[in-house]
Amino acid sequence: MQHHLYIHGAYVGANSSEVFETINPATGEVIAEVAHASEADVEKAVISAEQGFAVWSTMPAVERSRILLKAVTILRERNDELAALEVMDTGKPLQEANCVDIASGADVIEYYAGLVPALQGAQRRSGCKHLLYFKTRAFGRLCRYWRVELPDANSHVEVCTVFSSRQCNGI
Repeated sequence: MQHHLYIHGAYVGANSSEVFETINPATGEVIAEVAHASEADVEKAVISAEQGFAVWSTMPAVERSRILLKAVTILRERNDELAALEVMDTGKPLQEANCVDIASGADVIEYYAGLVPALQGAQRRSGCKHLLYFKTRAFGRLCRYWRVELPDANSHVEVCTVFSSRQCNGI
């Protein structure tokens, strides 16, 4: 079985016509031959991703949330099939792939699908592992300052409230 690259919504052959074998580590059996992307193929994929991001980033948050939730549904419906493929590809135990990998991936996407419509503040990078989310609201002479850390896909959310009139400058 040979698999092509998936670029800009279509399956395409690699420019190089080269392939590599994906081997089941438990049996040594070749699972599939996968197209080997050339530098030009990667450049096409990057351009496509940039175009997709331009569309995605202007899409209403509720619509982005619906798309993410559809992905969650697909992952959960195909959990057993995806877990079996993961086991063949990596050799990991079925229990781990079936109950952890696909399920936790769906959980993380579902979390962000719920979070997306609620984001209305500003986001800034803090170092290389964190994305900080700020929202400032006036409460008379005081304001509420929210700081939400989203370090990675398996993140926790830390929210703190600080009251200080200095936080409200410019509001």
